[in-house]
Amino acid sequence: MPELPEVESTRRHLLEALEGHRIDGVEVARARMLRRQPRSRDFADRSVGRRVVALDRRGKFMLWRLDGDLTTVVHLGMSGRIRLADPTEPRDAHTNVVWSVGGREVRLVDPRTFGFVACFTPEELDLALAGVGADALTGLPDTATLADLLADR
Repeated sequence: MPELPEVESTRRHLLEALEGHRIDGVEVARARMLRRQPRSRDFADRSVGRRVVALDRRGKFMLWRLDGDLTTVVHLGMSGRIRLADPTEPRDAHTNVVWSVGGREVRLVDPRTFGFVACFTPEELDLALAGVGADALTGLPDTATLADLLADR
């Protein structure tokens, strides 16, 4: 299962390939990958033609901030991984989602389809991430603050 450090490494790996680039196309090979998208056809409609303005992460959710105040959420699930590829390269088995960006393909390969993708409005994103706690890499208190919090326990 991709854990937080792997998700952060993947986010950093994608920075140069995505930030500032326009999404030229999206292919979804398995409808299950869109199970968190309120209306499945919104995923491509909201994504294609948008520029990726920032790549963030909250917990294990990768957040592709798009112009127009939309956010593509990518979760790798249990077995997912993202591969940057030339469009002429053969696709790996279980390539479930492909974004065409800047002459390259960003391929989500997920054999077990526990991962998902969605493109959310700000309100939908707030609902989707409502239960996600503090981020273990950036949102936890420093040692002195944690000691103070635990002093009376």
